[in-house]
This record gives sequence, structure tokens and C-alpha cells, in this order.
Amino acid sequence: MLRRATWCFLVLASTLASPAYAQSSTDSAKAGEAAEGGAKALSPIDGVVGHYGLGYFTNTAPLGVRYWMDRDTALDLNADFALSSGNLEAQRYGLELGYVMALGHYHYSVVFARLGLAYRFLDSFGEDSVPARHDLSGTGFLGAELFLGAFGFPNISLMGGYGLTASYTYNAGSAFVIGATSAGLNVTGTGTLGFHIYL
Repeated sequence: MLRRATWCFLVLASTLASPAYAQSSTDSAKAGEAAEGGAKALSPIDGVVGHYGLGYFTNTAPLGVRYWMDRDTALDLNADFALSSGNLEAQRYGLELGYVMALGHYHYSVVFARLGLAYRFLDSFGEDSVPARHDLSGTGFLGAELFLGAFGFPNISLMGGYGLTASYTYNAGSAFVIGATSAGLNVTGTGTLGFHIYL
């Protein structure tokens, strides 16, 4: 009799505990989703997705536009243009396309990796002119974009990065060079600071 009563008690207890366990599991899952959603909400990129950021970044083609397609990927389109006159007239044109992938999101900053492909053309006219020069380069570096949301400017960012570049130059002959490259704040001391203003 005692054994039967014990068995009935265990069945009743397990029956009553199952909904509570199921509810606890559901609540834990919801809490995890909420925590995950809260973590995602900390990224400053969420405020600029779908907006164009005008600014200055790379040395090869410094002026350009950054467009965040989503919180993890962006495209850069940068250009370079210069003309000079005098005894020797010269012109320079450059274009660069960059792919940006976010590696980490923080409250006011994003750490990213960037791959870029650039072309630059230089030519001169006059008595001392030299053959036209064609530069083709590929870059890859790690960088960070710091948004000024803490100062009330969530659409303005400062950037820096460091990595490697591989370049091919044709100027009455060809040369292939691999070396260090920089963008924005530079550890080698060029002192350039990249920025974007998102519209």
C-alpha cells in the first residue's frame, strides 16, 4: 500500500512539474533571444545601413563613398583626381573598389576587414614628360570605425587600419611590389585620419 502511494505521488509530482519545466525552458529560450537581440542593438551600424557615407580613407583613392548593405557587409567606391599645369603638365586619375566585412560590433565602434582593388593612371605632357604610368594594386587590412554617437553625432565616424598591399606598375617597363600599407591613423607616422559622414 505504501509502495502504491509512493508511486502515485511520483507520477503526480512529475505531471505537475512538466509544465513548469516546459515553461522554464521556454522562458530561458526567450531570455536568450532577448539577450541576443539586445547585443545586436548595440552596433552603431544599425543606424547607417542603407545610407551613403561620404569621406576620406585610403591613400590610393582617398575620396569616396561607403555603403553598408547590412550590419556585416559594406562596399567602398573611392576616387582620385589631380591636374597640374606649368612647364610640365600632368594628370592623375584613380579608382578603387573595396569590400568591407565587420568582424566585431561594439557600442560605438566596429572592427572590420577590408579588401580593395585599385587602378591609378599618371601622365605628363611637355619637354620633360615621361611615359604614362599605370598602377594596379590590391590591398587587405584590418581596421576600426569609431562612431561619434557619444558626442551626439552618430552619423559621423573616424577610421584607421593597417595591412598589406601588392602592386603592379607599368611605366616603360613593369615592376611588382609587396609591402605594408596603411589607411586612416597610421602606425608609420603619416598622420592621416579617415572619416565618413553618413547622409
